[in-house]
Amino acid sequence: MRHRSAALLALTLAAALPGCSNTPTVPSGIARAVITVAVDPTPVIIGTSTTSIGLHQAKYKVVVTETAGLGGEFVRIDSTIFDDTTGLSMGINNYDAADLVVFVGSKRLEASQKVEIAQQIDFVLPADFKGARIAVSVQFRDDRANVLNQSILVVATVPTAP
Repeated sequence: MRHRSAALLALTLAAALPGCSNTPTVPSGIARAVITVAVDPTPVIIGTSTTSIGLHQAKYKVVVTETAGLGGEFVRIDSTIFDDTTGLSMGINNYDAADLVVFVGSKRLEASQKVEIAQQIDFVLPADFKGARIAVSVQFRDDRANVLNQSILVVATVPTAP
């Protein structure tokens, strides 16, 4: 009788243990995640900063979509705005995984889902400003430990007066 009880207890524990793990379930047959990166709106509109006196700002969302069916976690999201005339950096915004937990609520992107990450870069607008470009780079580690890097370059403009 004791052996039967011990065997039943062992079987119950073996069945329950996988449910206690915080590790995501990794689907078989998918070698790596695939992410796409977009910026909304495009082009990004440059306006007067609402948070820093005397500066301008670019506000936009980085939209990351996983399309292969394998989730993972963000390592970092970097954005830099460059002056078209000189090629110099005018401002940057860097989010690591801890920042994403604070500002987005999670550093995780589930399989076949998308997330929108609000970004804002405050900067000094050069006197001879003609236009800008924003480079956005996303680094992502999928549930199979593959590290993916995806980047996009978008136009940023100052609206012209009517």
